[in-house]
Amino acid sequence: SLNGGAVYTFLADVRYGGCVLLRSLGFTFVAVAALAIGIGANLTIFGFAKELLLSPPAGVADPDRVVRVFTNRFSNTPYANFEAYRDQNHTLVALAAFRDESMSLRGEGGPEQIFGLAVSGDYFNALGVPPAIGRPILPADDRADGSGVVVISNRFWRLRWAANPGVLGQTITLNGRPAEIIGVAPSAFTGTLAPFMPDVFVPVTQLRHSGEISSVQLIGRLRPGVAIGEAQADLMTLAAAMVIGPAPDNPRPMITVYWARTLAPEIAMPAAVFTGVLLAVVGLVLLLACVNIANLLL
Repeated sequence: SLNGGAVYTFLADVRYGGCVLLRSLGFTFVAVAALAIGIGANLTIFGFAKELLLSPPAGVADPDRVVRVFTNRFSNTPYANFEAYRDQNHTLVALAAFRDESMSLRGEGGPEQIFGLAVSGDYFNALGVPPAIGRPILPADDRADGSGVVVISNRFWRLRWAANPGVLGQTITLNGRPAEIIGVAPSAFTGTLAPFMPDVFVPVTQLRHSGEISSVQLIGRLRPGVAIGEAQADLMTLAAAMVIGPAPDNPRPMITVYWARTLAPEIAMPAAVFTGVLLAVVGLVLLLACVNIANLLL
């Protein structure tokens, strides 16, 4: 049959090609090595760029509905404004706050600096991130007068406690204050400030030792059927309502809403340029490999 003849011809070509390659082992090694370097470099850089620039936060539920909210393009948002946006918006199922914090962990060998995220009480629920063990930080924990609690990252749990489930209920000292370990984040979740991975998550209001929390970053989830432009217009209306006094002295804040990605928009463009240059370089490497193989064939 026609199909049978095509298969026979294909197998014959493969057999002939294999025999030619086996008779020229030096050429075969050079050609395969050159192609492996060129293709491998391209796949590595492309995978890195995709993960860095296009991937939503890892480990969150329904990531295609998760958005970042910024004030005045890429700035953080005052904490009081966040509370108003969270409580009065009509387009977001949930809106949570977070900010990066360098923390001092007191251990047996003395104080140790670790990286943490201070988060609002609905942070884990807004992202749909269930704990690996224990429970997440809840709104009841997010009070200035609340008892200290902490959720530790899965990586930190395995590194420091060897994945011992008995870590729940233990007390550690963060920034000179006791905090009870109430949960461990799942291994797939690495926070919302990539590429930095936090060691611990603490309630943001527990950091209010004196005065107001200055500003926070925002992440939320769109309601079903709501477009990202609708959410931005909704928050812009709320922002305008909070402005008191003449416009020159109290300009209306500009709210921008972006799809949540691994990198925040303010550093995504420089990263895109950098990875674009890398892709061009490794593309040139692949081209040179192909030219060298063509020369060897000639």
